[in-house]
Amino acid sequence: MGLLFKEEGSGASSGEYIPDEQKYESKTSVKSTELTIKTLTLADTGLYYCALETQ
Repeated sequence: MGLLFKEEGSGASSGEYIPDEQKYESKTSVKSTELTIKTLTLADTGLYYCALETQ
């Protein structure tokens, strides 16, 4: 199990944690979020959740 997060805001509310940037890529726009996993293997099998909170 792993955790990746990308939070955009102002000041202290901004942050990002992507442990392996060679394998994972996260793109976020005003209305959508996207997770890309590069070079998939059988070990990547799982349930992934992506969420976007809009103000």
